[in-house]
Amino acid sequence: MEVITKIKILIVLVLLLCMGLLLPTKGFIHNDPQTNNTEAFRYQYEHSAVPITEEMFFLVNCESKWNPDAVGDLDYIYQAYGLTQIQKRTFKWLSKKAGMEGDINSDHDQLRLLKWALDNGYCHLWSCCAR
Repeated sequence: MEVITKIKILIVLVLLLCMGLLLPTKGFIHNDPQTNNTEAFRYQYEHSAVPITEEMFFLVNCESKWNPDAVGDLDYIYQAYGLTQIQKRTFKWLSKKAGMEGDINSDHDQLRLLKWALDNGYCHLWSCCAR
């Protein structure tokens, strides 16, 4: 690769880093209920060390629009909760399989479990995964 091409790539990476676009764990998109614009607010998730993959980002955006208080499956016997829209029984089952202890009400624990689930072939448990 030419030196000039490497310099151009480095400049782009530095600019993206400065704009915060390479640091997705610093803040996440939060749904603005008034405008329904997912770009309107950043949901600060400061105590998470979970790296957000592109697959995780799109799945959570589809499931809850990054609303940590989202409740779904209201017409179903088991409701889904939080960022990942996971049901309590599924959270318990996956946590046991993953060897993790966690709280379904914790955004961090939901994202950590989602990462494990996606890495281990359980994407099909989320309706947005097939989209």
